[in-house]
Amino acid sequence: MRLKTLFVSAGLLFAAHASATTIMRVTLTCPVGGEKFETALAASGTSFGQNLDFQLYGPIISPWPVARCPSNGFIMYKNEFTNEELAQLKPFVTSEQYQQMAKRHTNYYLIAQLLKYMNGSPEAIAQALLKATWEANDKQYPAYAEEALNAFKVLEQAKAKDDRERITRQLLTGELERRLQQWDAADARFRAIASDPALQDQERAVIELQLQLIKTRISSTQPVPRIKDKTQQ
Repeated sequence: MRLKTLFVSAGLLFAAHASATTIMRVTLTCPVGGEKFETALAASGTSFGQNLDFQLYGPIISPWPVARCPSNGFIMYKNEFTNEELAQLKPFVTSEQYQQMAKRHTNYYLIAQLLKYMNGSPEAIAQALLKATWEANDKQYPAYAEEALNAFKVLEQAKAKDDRERITRQLLTGELERRLQQWDAADARFRAIASDPALQDQERAVIELQLQLIKTRISSTQPVPRIKDKTQQ
C-alpha cells in the first residue's frame, strides 16, 4: 500500500480540484514494531477552495489522513523507511517522551516531532506544523500556531527556489501572525510585501484582505478571495 505524499510545495497557493471524496479500509503493517492493523484512508477528495492558511475546504479531508499505529502511536509519514531509519526511529517512538506526546497531540504534530528527531528539512517540518494547526482544537491551536510560526520564520533564513515560494512563505507567516493576534507584526509584514513586483493578482487580493482583517481585528480563519479571470472580463 503506497501512501499519498504528505507535503506539497509551499509555492502551490491555489489547489486544483480533485475527484469526489472516497474512503477506503486498508490493512497495514506498522514499520516500528510490526503490528498489523486496519485503518481508514482517503483515496480522493474534492476541494472547492482554500483558506488563507492553505487548508482546503469542500468534500475533502484536510489535512490528508495518515496512518497511525494503534499500539505505539507511530505515524506512517512516508511511503517507505530504510532499515537504518527504522533503527534510528525505534528508540524515540518507544520512549516515554514520545508515548506521552502521542496521548495528547494530533497526527501531524507528531509527524513534525518525528521529522525533527530525524533531522528533516525545515520546509517539511514547517509544513507538518501548519497541517497540525488544521487538526488542532481550540485549546491546542495557540501552541501549534506559535510553533508553526517559528518554523516559518526559520525558513525566512533559507533561500527560496523562486518568487512563488518566497512570497508564499511570507503570506503563511503573516497569516499565522494574524491568527495569533500579533497585529503589528502581521500588518508590517503584509505592507512590506505589498509592493513586491513579483506579486500575482491573487496574491495581491490576499494581502488586501489580510490588511482589512488586521484593521478590523479579525483573527479567525477566512477563505482565499476569488478574483475574476481576466480572459472572461
